[in-house]
Amino acid sequence: MHLGTASGTPLAGQLVTLQLGSQQGLGSTDANGQAVITLPLNPPPGPYAVVATFAGAASQGTSYTASSSVAGTFTVTPGPTALVLTPASVRYGDSLLLAATLTDSTGTGLVQRTVLFTVTGNGSTTTKTAITDNLGRAALDLPAATYTVTATFGGADHPVTITAGSSTVTEADPEYLTAMASGTITVTPAPLTITASSATSTYGGTVPAISPTYSGLVNGDTALAMQPACTTAATSSSPVGNYPTTCKGAADPNYAISYVAGTLTVAPVPLTITANNGTMLLHGAVPVLTASYRGFVNGDTSAAVSGLSCSTTATSSSPVGSYPITCKGAVTANYSIGYTPGTLAVRYAPAGLSCGRDAGHAILRPVNPDGSRVFKAGRTVPTKFRVCDANGVSIGTAGVVQSFQLVRTSTNPNAVINEAVDSTTPDSAFRWDAKGQQWIFNISTRGGTPGIKYFYEITLNDGTTIDFSFALR
Repeated sequence: MHLGTASGTPLAGQLVTLQLGSQQGLGSTDANGQAVITLPLNPPPGPYAVVATFAGAASQGTSYTASSSVAGTFTVTPGPTALVLTPASVRYGDSLLLAATLTDSTGTGLVQRTVLFTVTGNGSTTTKTAITDNLGRAALDLPAATYTVTATFGGADHPVTITAGSSTVTEADPEYLTAMASGTITVTPAPLTITASSATSTYGGTVPAISPTYSGLVNGDTALAMQPACTTAATSSSPVGNYPTTCKGAADPNYAISYVAGTLTVAPVPLTITANNGTMLLHGAVPVLTASYRGFVNGDTSAAVSGLSCSTTATSSSPVGSYPITCKGAVTANYSIGYTPGTLAVRYAPAGLSCGRDAGHAILRPVNPDGSRVFKAGRTVPTKFRVCDANGVSIGTAGVVQSFQLVRTSTNPNAVINEAVDSTTPDSAFRWDAKGQQWIFNISTRGGTPGIKYFYEITLNDGTTIDFSFALR
């Protein structure tokens, strides 16, 4: 403002008052009669008269009279505002905090202002309001979805109508201009990992079903729009080893899918190798020892096995008896091998082979091998036999005869007697006749019954028997 005399001479150093609405300020004129007065601009928007007042001589000890003038009208207009929407995207399954920040022209957040949200998504359009906080931010919690959003602050230039049920409210902030922001809130797929199951099977066995497991399902989901297919390259014919299991083909718009492979382990199947039992003649050559197999699958045969060898402790010098046969050294890729021993029996030469001058392993005369001989009751019946080795040599080693018994009679053929046999000599068992190269026992038939046939059994120490019979008259 400018203060001067009636003739226009500037008045310096004079106090003047400036009135703007309810606000008042005091200033002093400079050498040019001008006073600059600053007032805070906080009245509501609208026109205001600006009045300058000089108190005059009475107040300042001069001869100048008081004066005042209306400098004009000062208009306060609503301030500009800005709205910014966040976020632009949210991941499926995460909670969505929709926020709009309201600021003035200096970027300062406007507090306790109402922001109207118009939200279109999930098949409907809704309106919601929120009050700005001390940072100027108004926020809404929404379920995750894709939305088109408009945020509006109703200012003096553009009132906003808010309907809540049957009530309608008009929001028009007189101090600020309207602000609006719009955009699309996009839901991005959530990460989901599908892992193929791991499993174990045996060579030749049924391949187990491969199934998926999920890591990352959200929102209570238990399945996908399209389920994956899970497989493995292994079959029942696949050799022992590890094979990948994989899943693929899953699809769902809400998930970004990745896959993790599993492992199918094909383990060896048990294979039992059993040494086959065998026999050899006393003092003969040890036979070729063989084995049998139990557990082959997929049409495999012994050709799938290499390195197998079977042996026995028996030699061509071993006495009669039983000797173990064992196998070892088998190698095969697809089987876990177990062994079962067998038995090699060393025996005397069987009946029908020559043993010196007579047949071996058979009763000798005077008893007929076919049981047709009949002796007079009460007389002595010489019982003779020979057993030989593989070379036809008659064997007289002690212990050849393990037992000698009367086993039954013709009066009751089905009844087993197993009685000791009486002798007419002091011998109680067969004795070796070195001169005749034979075993001999003199049977006493005293007490025998004419017309009855008697059946006998000689058990040898190689486990075989010589059976014979004769009748009495």
